[in-house]
Amino acid sequence: MSGGGFSNELAYRGAVCFNVTEHVTLVGELLGRRFSDSGRIIAMRAPHPTILNVDTIRLVSEDTSLSTAAGVLGAKWNVTGTWILSGHLLLPMSERGLRSGAVTLIGLDYAFGR
Repeated sequence: MSGGGFSNELAYRGAVCFNVTEHVTLVGELLGRRFSDSGRIIAMRAPHPTILNVDTIRLVSEDTSLSTAAGVLGAKWNVTGTWILSGHLLLPMSERGLRSGAVTLIGLDYAFGR
């Protein structure tokens, strides 16, 4: 948990790994953030301050919290003793905040020392 700055924030993460075989591991993760003082931005109608009978639209922040979450599913395959091929799919689990659609991640890792 962090405080100060824009808003107080709580970040949480959790993961589960399951060895299917000696060389293959399945991974599941949950990633999330909660901002306590930053609601979403909405349009609000208000009278113009100097022109009579004219309404203006103003962007204001709701007085609520904002939470975002994503789930990750993936697998890692130890191709040889020093090479690991991995693939993951990141899926947004909330409708609020800045977010993308599903994201595919593919990696190839090499260990220099054994």
